[in-house]
Amino acid sequence: GAYGENLVHEAWETHGTVKPIPGCALHHYSYANYGELLDKMRLYATLNAQQVHQRGKVLRGYMPMTHALAAFWRGYFWRLGFLDGVEGAAIAWTTALGAFMKYAIALELRDCDRQ
Repeated sequence: GAYGENLVHEAWETHGTVKPIPGCALHHYSYANYGELLDKMRLYATLNAQQVHQRGKVLRGYMPMTHALAAFWRGYFWRLGFLDGVEGAAIAWTTALGAFMKYAIALELRDCDRQ
């Protein structure tokens, strides 16, 4: 197998059969505190923006806001984040911020190319 070519959410692509290991649980802690979360968000927003830019996606000035609103709606309402109270709202807002940052940075990259 090998890793895929995506900058973000890269995955190990296998060429054979993959089977689960019985009784084996993987606990994954992405960050220790909100500072680490924000640092990681900035990194992934930048990597995602670079990927959008490299693919030549057409970008509009309203896209950071519309993608942020869509991300919040999806997390808070569609995925039932409101049932988790403050934590659900915080996750939805954080996801929205990441979407906003991704498209805002992609717009900056596009504008730098035009100069």
